[in-house]
Amino acid sequence: MKFVIYIIALSSLFLSKASAQNDEIKDFKFLKKYDISFKEKNEVTFSYVFNSKVQYLVKVDDCDLMVTILDQDKRPITSNYISMEKRCIQAIKLKCSRTGIYYIRFQKVNPALEKKNFVGTIGFKPNTSSVDISLTASKM
Repeated sequence: MKFVIYIIALSSLFLSKASAQNDEIKDFKFLKKYDISFKEKNEVTFSYVFNSKVQYLVKVDDCDLMVTILDQDKRPITSNYISMEKRCIQAIKLKCSRTGIYYIRFQKVNPALEKKNFVGTIGFKPNTSSVDISLTASKM
């Protein structure tokens, strides 16, 4: 009986977290889908123009995929990798402070992973009032 109660409590906790994340994501409008294919390298980089005062969301279909957003000088701005927990989260948000070319780098967390194809999506929410960089779970 305790086991059944534990399973019910655990599943309701999971569903509430998933629902909260979906609520955050549904506020964003779909912008672009990236079909990411790793053949010889464990890293793929795309460029995209971000506009100032617009909030962007980068989401991946698998938490075995690390996403790093780089500025025009290819310096890292934020990532979905939480170093203290040694894991990736599924979505990151970025409030862009300067219009320009940004780079989105996708890397496999585990290079030995058999899966070679992933999907990454970008969404946006215009007219954000504050200008800061934040992650859905934690700051970098």
